[in-house]
Amino acid sequence: MKFSLLTLGALAFSAQQASLVRGEGDNTSGQQAKDGVCNPNSSLSFNITRAGESVLFTCSETVSNLDPAFSDTIPEMYEGNSKVRILEFLPGATLQKVETTGESRSSG
Repeated sequence: MKFSLLTLGALAFSAQQASLVRGEGDNTSGQQAKDGVCNPNSSLSFNITRAGESVLFTCSETVSNLDPAFSDTIPEMYEGNSKVRILEFLPGATLQKVETTGESRSSG
């Protein structure tokens, strides 16, 4: 199933789950690392193929408006040209906005 997400905000999980997504921890849950950066006038697409998979993405500082707007209670995405509720497709999904600093984005 392919989902096209148009700059929804920074999607992340708890610190433990985020480290699993990045491959920094014990990857026993079957999560695979996937990440991307959203930019103005472009969309991000992810393929979610099984339960327990995680997607982590960030938005560049040049993204001032999100479409659809971020909502942690009723998260939305685009399927083609139509806005749909993520929970209709992925009932157990979570969408969280995480504000980051330059320190947390450094690699090493």
